Amino acid sequence: MRAPSATRASGAAGITAAPAGPSRSTQRAMDRRRRRQVRMSASRMSGAGRPVRSALLRVPFVVALILVLGGGIGAVLYLNTKTDESGIRTEQAQQASSQLRLDIEALSRSIAEQNATPRIAEQARRLGLVPAGDAAILVIDKSGKRTLVGRPAPVGQHPAAGGGH
Repeated sequence: MRAPSATRASGAAGITAAPAGPSRSTQRAMDRRRRRQVRMSASRMSGAGRPVRSALLRVPFVVALILVLGGGIGAVLYLNTKTDESGIRTEQAQQASSQLRLDIEALSRSIAEQNATPRIAEQARRLGLVPAGDAAILVIDKSGKRTLVGRPAPVGQHPAAGGGH
């Protein structure tokens, strides 16, 4: 920094110094200080009621933000609950379907067992029916001619006792 400039007069009288005013750097520093003071002046600073007022002006935004976030969290929870519920329903439906498949297989086995030839023959014997054995068949062709295939036997006889063909 420079010291304030002084004018020097040369001569017999000696040196005479007269202040010429602040230097340029001092002037810039003072200008910066004035600008800073203007920026921080009372007209630009908030008063006692201003912080409350400005906070109240921000309340709708904060409330809206909280509502949006709360609604988003609520929606996520709702969707999660519905997803879990549908998963449980799907699991129950799969269990019911597998149980029905097992029931169908059991019924199919039962029907196959009921329709088995040895079982039918046993039930027929219990009812008093006898096996027919080899039956004679009467074949009539288009011209009306009859042909007997096999040998007729009485029904009450066992096939081994009544002869074969």
